[in-house]
Amino acid sequence: MTVLAYKFTTESEIFDFDFSAVLGTGETIASATVTATVQTGTDASPSAILSGSVALTTPGHVLQRVIGGTDKVTYRLTVTATTSVPNIYTLVADLPVYAPTSVV
Repeated sequence: MTVLAYKFTTESEIFDFDFSAVLGTGETIASATVTATVQTGTDASPSAILSGSVALTTPGHVLQRVIGGTDKVTYRLTVTATTSVPNIYTLVADLPVYAPTSVV
């Protein structure tokens, strides 16, 4: 699991999840999903931080825009990619979110 650098509640940014190290020669990502859950803190709608659909880029990257969030909540982003073989791989990353006025 990875812990990402923090994000402010006012920010909208794209996160890049790199699967290239596990892909075989000629293997590509055919589809991917991203889910968001609360790891620490409270947010009744954690999936609201995910904006739009994932984008698949070559070689083996999954991009997801993340917006908003709740101050002092750490979100767990789970990225599941199905490949052309078809293998299924999962990356998990925790993303701490803070309001700009919070001490980080």
